[in-house]
Amino acid sequence: MKWRPIETAPKHRMWILGWDGKDLAIIEFLPFAELWMVVHDTGDYYWADYSPTHWMPLPEPPEKKHERGR
Repeated sequence: MKWRPIETAPKHRMWILGWDGKDLAIIEFLPFAELWMVVHDTGDYYWADYSPTHWMPLPEPPEKKHERGR
């Protein structure tokens, strides 16, 4: 995956990975507020003064291995 300009980011209820030149964040655009919502490492999310310059889709989660006997 490659970084894309933020102008090309989806703006319809989709979490993505954002980069503002300093920090990475999982973000979603809020059209009614015209700002980005950020997921905190605790799993909480909040409106933030976060101005990403680039984005990329979140990767798929790892495949879960099935263990025998469980």
